[in-house]
Amino acid sequence: MKKLLWFVLVLHGVCVLPQSTSLIEKVTQGDYQVRLTELEVKEQPLLKDFTEKAAIYYQIGHYNKAIYNYKKAFEMDPTEAIQIKLAKSYHAGGMAKNAILLYEQVFVKDSSNLLVANQLARLYSSTRKKKHAIKIYQFLLKKDKTNPYYSYQLGKIYKKQGRFYISGQLFLDAYKRDTVHMSSIFELAKFYKTLKFSDSTNLFIDKGLALDPTHLNFLQLKASVLFKDKKYTQSIRYCNILDSLRFSNAPINSLKGACFEKMNQLDSAQVYYGKAVQMDRQSMEYAYKLANIYHKKKDFKQAKILLMLSLFGAEPDLSAPQFLYATIFQEEKDFKKAIVYFKKSYQSGNGFYKGLFQWAVTAEAYYKDKKIALGLYEKYVDRFESRDEVFTKYAKQRITNIRKKLFLKGELKEEI
Repeated sequence: MKKLLWFVLVLHGVCVLPQSTSLIEKVTQGDYQVRLTELEVKEQPLLKDFTEKAAIYYQIGHYNKAIYNYKKAFEMDPTEAIQIKLAKSYHAGGMAKNAILLYEQVFVKDSSNLLVANQLARLYSSTRKKKHAIKIYQFLLKKDKTNPYYSYQLGKIYKKQGRFYISGQLFLDAYKRDTVHMSSIFELAKFYKTLKFSDSTNLFIDKGLALDPTHLNFLQLKASVLFKDKKYTQSIRYCNILDSLRFSNAPINSLKGACFEKMNQLDSAQVYYGKAVQMDRQSMEYAYKLANIYHKKKDFKQAKILLMLSLFGAEPDLSAPQFLYATIFQEEKDFKKAIVYFKKSYQSGNGFYKGLFQWAVTAEAYYKDKKIALGLYEKYVDRFESRDEVFTKYAKQRITNIRKKLFLKGELKEEI
């Protein structure tokens, strides 16, 4: 019973945090309703009554009534302080345009109010007025050279605009201003990862984890980087840390599955790819990866079922699952179906060279008319000669041999 009472008191304390010490004394443990009733029944409310009501309504999330009362207060006393509180209420209530208008009016009169400038920049960013936001953040940077937040926010805007290197420099500036600014450290880790600067990537990931060993974003990034560095056992260890924090999603399970696959532990890979599929049944990627494991284990039936499911709801590039589907048919000696899917994999993958090569190989095995395979081999060499040395060498040998046989049969006019 005592625990329940404590929970109720804490809950009310969170919901009713007022804006001033006097209000804290009046509004405690949920009796704000009593106080609001007292204020509402006043026949001739004073300025302080409207501001007190507005403050209570703002704190309990009733923003429309907060706006109404701040507007009444502003009519009685049009001060900058009340105008800012009214703007905050509009912002909290999802009426960004109204908030922007009020903040702009204050900022024009008093550009030294950096809190208003910051709120205005945030609103500009959220309402796609990026140019306005950039100007305000640049202004703020000149006024306060110690605050990392302004550089960071500028970096985020430039990153969304595709201005990659400028954003990286701004994240670095933010970090220099505050070496424990977690958001900037995380952005820098991703920035250097994109540049493939391994040492810098790991440096900032490790800085983030030193500050917070349970930070989910850094843990995921660390696991991903270790996988790319072929440190599969260590990558799994970080995935396990995420599991211990009760954080699990499809990408993490897929990453864990990929680690086990690379270590040729196919049963474990199957388990974690399976979990990824269960968590995200709409993703072609996870179904395809699981199908690939079944293929490696020679369970062609299960592999084909998964591939059919992945192809049914797949994204525009179907080349990889169609290629695997064709490969299974090829290994089952069903060359007719294999040709269908090798052809599809080549055509859907915007020039998927492996699909064209295997289409040619399978066509040579299936069709009596070797001119079909000849045409495909020639097409492969013409389009993809530089893509794979082994494939190209084989294709050229087959072109020579097939042409020689066709010439001897009189099916070609001349031998080249």
